[in-house]
Amino acid sequence: MRFFVLQFNELAKKDIFSGRDPYIKILVNEKEIINKRKNYQEDEKDCLRYKHPQEITGSSSLKIEEWDWDEIFSDNLIGNTIIDLED
Repeated sequence: MRFFVLQFNELAKKDIFSGRDPYIKILVNEKEIINKRKNYQEDEKDCLRYKHPQEITGSSSLKIEEWDWDEIFSDNLIGNTIIDLED
């Protein structure tokens, strides 16, 4: 199976003094397979697009996490979803 994360809209703001600086993490069965922290998008709240195909085999749980990058403090989780690939 291959998947593409195409976009996120209206991401929640997590920092007081700056805009959203989102990046994505993908976990399969709680194991991180994609981490785009180095490629965060500065001050972006809409239309975040990732077109990186990833082959998934022998898995049942796909977790997509959206994070807000922060240079000084720790990054903040914006949100996540879990997709049951067997269902």
